[in-house]
Amino acid sequence: MIRVVLDPNVLVSAVRAGRGPLAVIREGWLSGRFQVYVSESLLTEVEHTLTKPYFAERLGQERIHRFLTPLKRTAVLQPIIDPLWGASTPKTIGF
Repeated sequence: MIRVVLDPNVLVSAVRAGRGPLAVIREGWLSGRFQVYVSESLLTEVEHTLTKPYFAERLGQERIHRFLTPLKRTAVLQPIIDPLWGASTPKTIGF
């Protein structure tokens, strides 16, 4: 099984994608062609972003729920184990 880590921006954008690369990524994950790996902080960031008014108004709670539920159920939760320092704040990564 192919294992992937997707940037939170890719995951959030994939919710809205009707076609194109992001829709292919979303459908590939949902159909089981690859396994998504996430950290707790990545999952929290995606959930937090989707609940902001911009996305909540455009997507609706049902669509957000239909995306987050399988993500939480099927994604492999990978603990963060090594620090990675970003430009402004420390980040950690463990994949």
